Amino acid sequence: MRFARKLSTRVWSATEYGNPSKVLSLREVEIPTTPLIKCDNSHVTVKVNAVSLNPIDHWMVNGRGKNLREIWEKLGNTFGLSTHDASVGVIPGRDFHATVMKDGERFKKGDHVVGVRHPFDSGSLQERMVLNEKALFPENGQLSPEENACLPFVTSTIMSSLGISGGISLFGCPTVKTLADVNTKKILIVGATGGLGTVLTQLLLQDGATVDVIGGREVWKIENAGKVLDYHDEEYRKRLVDDDYDFVFDCADGKAHEWVGRFMKHEKSTLISYSSPLLQMLGSMSAMSVPEFILVHQKVQSDLRKEAGAGAEFRFGFFSERQAYFEQISKIYFKPTISKVFDFESVPEAFESMVSESHFGKIVIRL
Repeated sequence: MRFARKLSTRVWSATEYGNPSKVLSLREVEIPTTPLIKCDNSHVTVKVNAVSLNPIDHWMVNGRGKNLREIWEKLGNTFGLSTHDASVGVIPGRDFHATVMKDGERFKKGDHVVGVRHPFDSGSLQERMVLNEKALFPENGQLSPEENACLPFVTSTIMSSLGISGGISLFGCPTVKTLADVNTKKILIVGATGGLGTVLTQLLLQDGATVDVIGGREVWKIENAGKVLDYHDEEYRKRLVDDDYDFVFDCADGKAHEWVGRFMKHEKSTLISYSSPLLQMLGSMSAMSVPEFILVHQKVQSDLRKEAGAGAEFRFGFFSERQAYFEQISKIYFKPTISKVFDFESVPEAFESMVSESHFGKIVIRL
């Protein structure tokens, strides 16, 4: 796909891999605005208003999935699947809130939208973007731009990990049709104070689910939860009950399988971890990546079942994009927890804060 006319925009990008706070730089680049070749789908230019940071943004700039990303870029540019200029480097940023700058087929000038950028495409940490309208969805009008930007990536990951509307289910655990199917169960969330954990907790609690939470020092701020446990209390696990939970979500370091089994219902229960090694394995482009991942999954499930019993299922949670997930975002009536808001010029400081400081909620960049 070839494009005419150019639009200047400022972006945060890294032309070498490393610590985002060290290698990211703010530069001005030109982006295409109008396809020369007629496309099946309309493209619109949007002005970005807010972007939330996710751990995957840090990983990508650090080089995780490097080989796979570079192959994706070449294929994308060859077949018109991507407009990202590889010479600009890695642009982090997944989910965003934006304003449409010119009428398209689906959205009109001034419409407020949300969306998610693919991890291997150009990210959202830029002032303007040209996007296919199919990649955009109406905002939640009850929330601010910053609050809207907290939701697309993590909500889609949560819904996908449960298998709702298909999702991505590589191994194990049965799918559910709606969040209501989970809300009738007993739930434990490990890492409830992080960006993903806070949204997951609020998402489940908004409809009255029974949720116990484990998190950092500010975990006490979570309202309406059952047991509220602080990591720093050396005896916090003693307040958990054996054979108690239908679902456990590990939003922390991915090591919950080493100890949580005894607290899961032995007859039937599910542990979902959001710390998958798959991207790093695939990034090596080794022919053994997939077999290695299968072995990792089997080992984790085996370790879990030593205490949880044969009824326990394990799976890693992965992001996927479905219209149903964005429809769920439009129904959210809680306000996502925001830990800190940084301005666009302070992106390196935001990344440094993400890894060096304790947070309760999401880190957001305001443009």
